[in-house]
Amino acid sequence: MGTFRFLLALSVVCVHLNIHALVGGQIAVQSFFLISGFLISHVLVSNVRYKNLELFYKSRFYRIYPVYFISLGLALILEIIMKFTNHEENILDYYSDLGLWPTITLVLVNIFIFGQDIVMFTAVQNHQVIFTSNFREETNPLYQGLVLPQAWSLSLELCFYLLAPLLIRKQRYMFLLLLISLLSRITIFILGLGLTDPWSYRFFPNELLFFIIGICTRLYILPKIPFITKIKYVPVALQLFLTALFPFSPVSGEISGVAYLLFTILNLPLLFKYSFQNQRMLKIDRYLGELSFPIYITHLIISKFIFVFLQIPPTIFSNTIALLLVVIFAIIIFKLAIIPIEKRRNKIHLS
Repeated sequence: MGTFRFLLALSVVCVHLNIHALVGGQIAVQSFFLISGFLISHVLVSNVRYKNLELFYKSRFYRIYPVYFISLGLALILEIIMKFTNHEENILDYYSDLGLWPTITLVLVNIFIFGQDIVMFTAVQNHQVIFTSNFREETNPLYQGLVLPQAWSLSLELCFYLLAPLLIRKQRYMFLLLLISLLSRITIFILGLGLTDPWSYRFFPNELLFFIIGICTRLYILPKIPFITKIKYVPVALQLFLTALFPFSPVSGEISGVAYLLFTILNLPLLFKYSFQNQRMLKIDRYLGELSFPIYITHLIISKFIFVFLQIPPTIFSNTIALLLVVIFAIIIFKLAIIPIEKRRNKIHLS
């Protein structure tokens, strides 16, 4: 699944760089939620150590927060440099006349990640935080104070992690929440908000559906799939092929997106089952998978440095160079930060 996750991360980057490629941001994020449900449930049911929930949550902490804090620090350094070099588009100016409670809210969610998804449903009015159904229509949406605005999806992921042990141990609750999430999504569509950002893919009750479906594919479908040697490369090839050719789909974006997600749901167990058959390819696949998180969490820093700080005009060439620099920077983060962090994480596993 590593190569697939790598392409999903690049999909998000391409959206923000205005490169028309891969599956787009919304489908990529929702595919990540599916994968997360599948892999987290696999870890919980196959690793006896994680019967100790403290160990599980520590492992998740080391997986997310160190790289997030490194990225947060780098982003703040860039913002400070931009502030003192008189760049107009720096986040520090946004805080200058924000008000006490909006500032406290933003400081807390920037540090702890939790709540960044909720920020997408708020704005600032008369120095107070107010609810908004569409942040794009607001003159002062609160999300402008998020240092790493793409981390809203991590907020959802962390909430999923908190729920995961309960969902797996008490599966009647899992199916109840699955039903509630499905009804929530249907209700949002009936209200006419289903295709409108942020309701389309940032609303926790709706997106929980994808995480739980990922869990179900691991618990109920994977054990029933026989191993067929003749098709061992087909699931991966099909998934990567559909991901690469998604922009050329002859049908509308919404229909293509639903079809893609349905295929991914059915293909997830196959991707997992057949990914361990070639050890050399497995090593490459895992490496690409490890790059997906640093690509996702740092790409807006690189983009802002190139197009705002250096003021390089966005063109096909400069956007492509930015994409390559995002991948190179992710490799550096992986070498210098993630590998040492993983060693520390493994020590926790062995303790």
